[in-house]
Amino acid sequence: MSNSRRRAILLDEKAVRAARRSFLAFYLYQYPELTPSWHHKAICREYQALVGDRQRLAISMPPGHAKSFLTNLFCAWQLGRDPETRIITSSYSDRLVRHNCKNIREILETPSFQRVFPLVAIDHNDTLTSKEFHIRGARGYLLAEPAGGQITGFRADLLVVDDPYKGMKQARSNTYNADIKEWFDGTFRSRGHSDTKELVIHTRWTMDDLIGWLMEREGASWSNIVLTAIKEGTDDEYKKDPRSIGDALWPEMVDIDTLEERQLHNASIFFALYQQKPAPPGGEIIKTKWTENRYTTLPSSFDQIIQSWDLRNGGKGSNTSYAVGQLWGKKGPNAYLIDQVRDRWDFPQTLTILTNKLNDPMWGQASVILIEDKADGRTAIPLLKKRFSGIHPVNPSGSKEERCSATTAYWSTGNVILPSNAPWLSAYISETTRFPGAANDDQIDATTQALEHLFQASTFSWVIV
Repeated sequence: MSNSRRRAILLDEKAVRAARRSFLAFYLYQYPELTPSWHHKAICREYQALVGDRQRLAISMPPGHAKSFLTNLFCAWQLGRDPETRIITSSYSDRLVRHNCKNIREILETPSFQRVFPLVAIDHNDTLTSKEFHIRGARGYLLAEPAGGQITGFRADLLVVDDPYKGMKQARSNTYNADIKEWFDGTFRSRGHSDTKELVIHTRWTMDDLIGWLMEREGASWSNIVLTAIKEGTDDEYKKDPRSIGDALWPEMVDIDTLEERQLHNASIFFALYQQKPAPPGGEIIKTKWTENRYTTLPSSFDQIIQSWDLRNGGKGSNTSYAVGQLWGKKGPNAYLIDQVRDRWDFPQTLTILTNKLNDPMWGQASVILIEDKADGRTAIPLLKKRFSGIHPVNPSGSKEERCSATTAYWSTGNVILPSNAPWLSAYISETTRFPGAANDDQIDATTQALEHLFQASTFSWVIV
């Protein structure tokens, strides 16, 4: 045997041993021709944790990003590493569960799977249907049934729900949603025991869909992974997401231009399906359709340009609030959001950012710099007044909800115009249309502050006699 042949055998044996231990290594061994994206690797690691100490895992992610492919592969790997595992998996239709069952069965019958798990095989003498197969010489099996269907006579060590909704119409049906939740509690979950692992993975549709309902009711007991099509950098996104803000999740499959085009076509659908941030139907205070007025080119001049800042309180940290600065321009009856910066700066960083923007050629055109006279703003205002003109402290009156509601007339008449493309736009619209139910309110606070100044100031006029 040649040295190269011996080396190839040793490398293959090493890869086989790794594939038995690691789901990601199994993925790479099973599909050597594929190059997994970072989010495929991340899901592999999260699934790996599910066979360890983790008991409940929920993953929200956009359609067309290999959700079912990875879930089917995981079920096959789990049956290989532990052929005693009893798996019940469910999706929205009988046709889809048959398709998934077929895919999992075919993985088990591939030469690569047999190389990794040579003692695991399907029992062709036991029950073998398009929705069920058993492992030879073990108690393990896979049963696939549609969401809402009956499951009798079976127990599960792993329960998997992959896409329980066929589409938005079904997801928005109060009757269907109530039936799915009743089925999940009364039928599906009843097939498990105290150590049963639970996996729910689907694209978000509504605030009250299965994942939304589970997180609201028992979120503390779940690991909740949120993968957005466009990186926003918000608190609820996957903490290990390596992308820069504005990057696509899987650009080789759906690039940023395609995503931005889909966002323009229907913002509310886009934020639910692609950003995993469903809003109440139509939005809460600010309706989703009101945010669809967009510009691709700004006016050549403005009647007024202002900055609006909502600063934060306290030191830098991952669990603290954001500081945000916005640049607005008013032309005739319309207010244009020109630019925005946002992050969790500590006070020295905030002061540096503010100073840089005041010296910036575009931001420096602002005649007024609105800064809320609270939190870090209270400290920043006197320091900035010594160096710049136009610093205007704002002491808001009334609740946040009242101030936001006071701007709805400008939104509803189409006088608030947003950029068609901006890396921060997804997070901005999501917070705006979900307020006051959104996790953060810094962007809407800065917006309300800006719109109050721009539109209320314009109600006054000079009359020359």
